[in-house]
Amino acid sequence: MPQWRKLHAKVVESLDVNDMPDDLTRLLWVLLPTQLCCLGRGIDNPAWLRARVFPLRLDVTLDMIDDAMHWFARRGMILRYSVGGRPYFQVSN
Repeated sequence: MPQWRKLHAKVVESLDVNDMPDDLTRLLWVLLPTQLCCLGRGIDNPAWLRARVFPLRLDVTLDMIDDAMHWFARRGMILRYSVGGRPYFQVSN
C-alpha cells in the first residue's frame, strides 16, 4: 500500500463530490484512496472499510459505510466484482 496519495485541488468543484448525500460519504471518498492498493482496489466489505478508514470512529456504522459504497457504485465511481466468491471493488475514476 502506498504511503502517500495526493488529493487534487479541483475535488471541491467535482459534481460527484458535491452531490454526495452527506459528509460521511464525502469523507469516505476522500480517505478511501489511502487504504487501496496502487491499482485502486480494495475488499468490498463494510467491516474491512470501517476498520481501515475509520478505526477510531465508534459513531460510524457498517450500514453507513454500505450506503456510501452503494451510492458510489450507482454513480459509477466504483466497480464492484468478485474473485473466487470474494467481493472486491475498484475506484473507476
